[in-house]
Amino acid sequence: MRQLLEEKSQRLVYSGESGFLAGLEEITGLLSRLDPVDSPTLQAVDAKGQDFGTYYLAAYSDTSDIESSLSVYRNVKNLVRVVLLMDRFYEVGNQRYRRLGEALLARLRKENDPYLKNALNFSLRQFWPFWKFEQSTKNLMVQGHTFSMKDLRHFNLFKSSDAALIYAPLLESVLSSFNHNVSLIIHYNQALQDIDDDLDDVQEDLRDQMPNIFILAALDRGDSHDYSEFHRHRLNISTKLILGSSAGSVLSLVDEYAAMVEGISVPEQFYFLKYLSRHYARTIRKKLAASRIDL
Repeated sequence: MRQLLEEKSQRLVYSGESGFLAGLEEITGLLSRLDPVDSPTLQAVDAKGQDFGTYYLAAYSDTSDIESSLSVYRNVKNLVRVVLLMDRFYEVGNQRYRRLGEALLARLRKENDPYLKNALNFSLRQFWPFWKFEQSTKNLMVQGHTFSMKDLRHFNLFKSSDAALIYAPLLESVLSSFNHNVSLIIHYNQALQDIDDDLDDVQEDLRDQMPNIFILAALDRGDSHDYSEFHRHRLNISTKLILGSSAGSVLSLVDEYAAMVEGISVPEQFYFLKYLSRHYARTIRKKLAASRIDL
C-alpha cells in the first residue's frame, strides 16, 4: 500500500487542476488505511478533520520523501485531534475530551525533536486564546449584539488560525521551500472550510448556542430578526431564513478570500493549494445556490 501511495503521490504532484481533487481523495483514503484508529472517539474526531491529505501532499511535493511526508501527516493529524478535542471540551465541558487532548499533546511533545517541541509550545500558546474569544462572542450573540463585516472577518480568521499558528509551522520546520505566502494560503483555505462547516452546522449551532458565521451575519441586517427569536423558535425556524439574511455578507468574505489567494505568489510545488481554494469557494457558492437563496 505504501508503494501505491508513493506512485499516486508522484503522479499527483505533476498533474494539473483537472482531476486533482479526485487524486487527492484517493491519497487521503490510502493514508487513512495506512494509519487506522480503533478509538470510536478519535474516529469521530478524524471525521471532522479536513486537511490531512493536503499536509501530506505539501510535504511530499517539496521533499519527494514518503517517510518524512508520512511523519508530517501523522503529526498534523494528531495536532488537529488535539484542537478538535479541546474545542469540544470548551463547547460542552466534558473533561474526557480535555484529558484525551492533553494525553495526545504530551505524546507529541515526547516523540518529537526539541526544535519542534519548542515551536509547538509557542504555536499552541498563540492559538489557545481563541476559546476564550469564542465564549465572549457567544455571550455577545446571546445578549443580542449585532456583528459588522469586520466582526465576521475577525471571528472567521481567528477561528481558522490554528492552520497558520499550529500546522503551518510544523511544515516550515521540515520543508526547505515553505514560506509565509504558503502559510497565508493555508490560513485562507482553512477559513473557507470553516465557512463551509458553519453552513452545514447552522441548526446544530443554533441548538447549542454556539457562534456560527451565518447566524452572526444574520444579526447584522437591522430587520425584525434577532438572536432571541432565532433561538426561541429553533425547533421550527428554517435554516433558509438565516441563510437568506446572511448569504450576501458571507459570500463577500468568500470572494475576498478567493481573490486574495489568487494574488499570492507561492513556489510551484505548493501551487496546488490554489486549486483547493477555488474548490472550497465553489462548494460554498453551490450549496447556497442549492438552498435557493437569492444571491
